[in-house]
Amino acid sequence: MHDTGNFRWDANDSNCLVIQRPGHGKAVLPFVQEYGTGDTDAFHATGRASVSVLDFNGSGPCDLVLSDAADGRPVDFGTVRQNGGPLLLDPNDRSQVYLTDLECSVRVSAG
Repeated sequence: MHDTGNFRWDANDSNCLVIQRPGHGKAVLPFVQEYGTGDTDAFHATGRASVSVLDFNGSGPCDLVLSDAADGRPVDFGTVRQNGGPLLLDPNDRSQVYLTDLECSVRVSAG
């Protein structure tokens, strides 16, 4: 969740784990993130980001959204299909970006 202020919530699922992280995060390219772990930490992208799917989590295609760490707005998106190559996502001159709500495990590197 990308927002500021004070929040209070209750989990309606005992398997739900909520972690508060200070700031945008400090991911450094390249890195790997597993599915079901929420958004990635923010990372600096000096050009396009290359996203390879490592595990489709038993589903079909993997939809990916690259968002601006400053305001949470999407800046690029795309889909990786099984047996497909890496997806190149453009940060569109944003200094820090992140991938939102991953449904598959990915490797993110400089494009």
